[in-house]
Amino acid sequence: MKLPIKIIGLAIALTFSHLFTGKVQGQIIPDNTVDSVVETEAENSLLITGGAVRGENLFHSFSELNVREIEEVYFANPEAVINIFSRVTGNNPSQILGTLGVRGGANLYLINSNGVIFGPNAFLDVGGSFLATTANRILFADGAEFKTNIGPQETPLLTISVPVGLVFTGNNGPILNRSQLGVPSGEAIALVGGRISMRGSLIITESAQIELGSVERGIVSIEGFTLDYQEVESFGDITLTESSEIFNEGETTGNIQIQGRNISLGSTFISNVTYQRPAGDILVKASNNITLSEVSGIFNEGKATGDIQLEARNIFIADSQIGTLTERGPVGDIMLTASNAIKISGYIGDGIISGIVGTLGEKVSRDNGVIRVEAKTLSLTDGSQILGDNYSDRPGLDVIINIDNSINILGNSSDNFLPSAIFSASNSNGDAGNLTINTGRLNLKDGANVSSSTFAGTGKAGDLTINATEAIKLTGSNINDLGEEVLTGIFAQVEVDSNGDAGNLTIRTNQLTLETGAQISTSTKNQGQGGDIVIEAGEFVHLRGTSPNADLVLGQSGIFVSAEKSEREGREILLSTGDGGNLFLKTGELTITEGAKISADTFGLGKGGDIQLEVDNLIISEGGSLRAGSFVEENSVTPGSDRGDGGTITIKATELVRVTRSGTSGEINPISIDSNITSESQGTGNAGSIEIISPRVFVDNNGQVSVSNSGEGEGGNLAITSNSVELSQGLISAETGGNQGGNVTLQVADTLSMERESQITATAGVETGSGDGGNITIDTDFLVAIPQENNDIVANASLGRGGNIQITAEGILGITPRPELTPLSDITASSEFGIDGTISINTPDTDPTTAAIELSDQVIDIEWLRAQNPCSVEDDSIARGSSFVITGRGGLPPSSQDAIPGKQRIVGWQSPVILKSRENEETPTPVQANGWIVTPDGTIHLTQNDVCSPPSP
Repeated sequence: MKLPIKIIGLAIALTFSHLFTGKVQGQIIPDNTVDSVVETEAENSLLITGGAVRGENLFHSFSELNVREIEEVYFANPEAVINIFSRVTGNNPSQILGTLGVRGGANLYLINSNGVIFGPNAFLDVGGSFLATTANRILFADGAEFKTNIGPQETPLLTISVPVGLVFTGNNGPILNRSQLGVPSGEAIALVGGRISMRGSLIITESAQIELGSVERGIVSIEGFTLDYQEVESFGDITLTESSEIFNEGETTGNIQIQGRNISLGSTFISNVTYQRPAGDILVKASNNITLSEVSGIFNEGKATGDIQLEARNIFIADSQIGTLTERGPVGDIMLTASNAIKISGYIGDGIISGIVGTLGEKVSRDNGVIRVEAKTLSLTDGSQILGDNYSDRPGLDVIINIDNSINILGNSSDNFLPSAIFSASNSNGDAGNLTINTGRLNLKDGANVSSSTFAGTGKAGDLTINATEAIKLTGSNINDLGEEVLTGIFAQVEVDSNGDAGNLTIRTNQLTLETGAQISTSTKNQGQGGDIVIEAGEFVHLRGTSPNADLVLGQSGIFVSAEKSEREGREILLSTGDGGNLFLKTGELTITEGAKISADTFGLGKGGDIQLEVDNLIISEGGSLRAGSFVEENSVTPGSDRGDGGTITIKATELVRVTRSGTSGEINPISIDSNITSESQGTGNAGSIEIISPRVFVDNNGQVSVSNSGEGEGGNLAITSNSVELSQGLISAETGGNQGGNVTLQVADTLSMERESQITATAGVETGSGDGGNITIDTDFLVAIPQENNDIVANASLGRGGNIQITAEGILGITPRPELTPLSDITASSEFGIDGTISINTPDTDPTTAAIELSDQVIDIEWLRAQNPCSVEDDSIARGSSFVITGRGGLPPSSQDAIPGKQRIVGWQSPVILKSRENEETPTPVQANGWIVTPDGTIHLTQNDVCSPPSP
């Protein structure tokens, strides 16, 4: 097994003599404040004795303290002394070019506010811990101070107390390390200066604690050799370059802490390697920026690992990696926190990613931590990744991304091998961790991915949750070096070598846009169950376009839940036995256009997922598709691979549903596609059903709404409940091949209109099969069709029985029942070789006398009536309280000369009309109506000429 974290071996050949501009000044010169003595033991070997002993503390003081390259300088370690404090009160930095040590196990403190330089051949030989600092003084628990800037007559205040702080007053010198420094196992090494620079140098320890701190002003608290920077007012910079390394290993390891203003790692590695437990933590904290570049790394690895924590204003990771890798024990957390931005970029090569990686090895037996990233903005580019990877039987690391403003994930690696991505993955029997993203805006582009998937074993893919308060936008695709298209997308998948279930995918945002081949998908390719998708977008979901290489199967922008086929070596086709997941989508406006698609499909034994949409408006146009399907792969080696049932589609719209206009898929080899809502099955499984509930439904310009089964399964049912349904060159269809055809039910409160060769069909025997035709049930106020435009309502069959058609309407215009289809608008229920179906048309019973009144046999005096004022006020009422009432079905009853009223059924109150005298006109002779005109408000006017106009859109 090849784990994703790789450490590049260091081959270091260093020449540093050019770094030092002058000779070593003065060697070792005591300042005579504490009676320090320098003894020569042998050539190039010096021993420092004397000093002042206070309890467990030994104090030395020098005006100059330097070690030449070929020298050995040791401090004597009197009995009972635990701490040796050595200060420099002169004006020059200390240059340690040779060996500096202690003859015993005491801790050594080296204090020089002018600076400390470790040359290429410097070497520490101490039995305890070591601290080098450029602080101005050391504070002790009893208030005493050991200062570097003493007056001529000042007597040092020496104490038996323990050190508790380092005081920096400003303009403190740097600490420069060009050497390999180390301390014994279990001890500590600390470098705390005004500026810290490591170039081509090493700090190598065993089970030790390592501290690097850069301070301009303030107090660094000390507890043992653990440093605390809470009282620091301002920090300095820390730079580690040219293959420098901080390396801590052992049965147990201590902590590594680095704190400064700007912390830069260039070709540098910081590593904690633990062979047993407990494992130490790594903390890198900057008041401004943390930068990793030129193949740098921060790693915590071994049988158990501690945490890795980075805190800064900005964090930059370029061609570098931060990672944890555990073989047996628990893995620690990886936490990156930036008050502003985190930018991750690049690709190291040979499959090594730039980014953040948490990995569980095969033998891990405990639950594990998280990868947590928090900032205002986050960007991943050029193949960089954030990855939680699991090779164990235990649950994997959760990945939690909390970004206040925006996340941008763009492109692929330089060799187009790896996408820029955020991943949670399982490669074994353990589950992948959950992936959670909280942000304002999420933008994925040019092959970038967000994924929670399982690739091997029985582990379940983790759940993927994205909360973006403003918007999510996915755009484009990329082509890798193998010529394969890498789609931009959000995925929760089970790959072919895994039997685990896919995770669920939840997206909450205000605006969701997918363009040019970008996808949101859950899928299973083996025995596992597909995951569900839940999308809630307050304003809109826009799905648009395809990738340049798209065809009818791949490359469409869209949302997909599926149980897929897979191809193994030798081109063996293996189909999934798991069910596809379900999709629930709720938004204001949902558009699916320019070849985009929403689908819930199965290619195997499993059932296709269901699709449920709750929207204000649904618009499918220019080749857009909404599909739930079950499909057959002819070359499959999976037994019974054609038995999967198609899923159902349920649409609830508060305003309208429109399916309109054909479009194309792809740019290189464009393919024409009709816009459609469809549930279909190709095998022995049954097709799913479609239900649409909307005040208005439009199917026009080659738009289709259909359920079908071209195999042996039953066709699905199609039901539409609406106030009005308009078909203009549109199709509503339920078809089946060799089984019972699906039923079509239309509940339309007002008008169902058909024009331009529109069809409503429920047919069987699509390819000369023996199935019976489905039934068509229509319940509406008015069914209106243009007679000469070949609009048809059909329930036909080939060998089986024709379906039944039942229409209940107050009025039917322009379409007529016929035994077979004609160029006119027809209603047919026939079978080519079987028994014809029935056609039943029901209109409500109407009593023609309901508007009549009984007439009086008394003769009316017309002249007397003309002389009266019918609106005169008498007895405090108009016309003495008389009224004029005509009963009828809608206010005034229509006459042969009136236009048929449209949707308005009750005549409202009207303003008075002032009549003017006019000349007498002859009443025209009535003629037969041969046509009609439909005005924009829906009113139908009968005309003498045989001319028809379609309703205005």
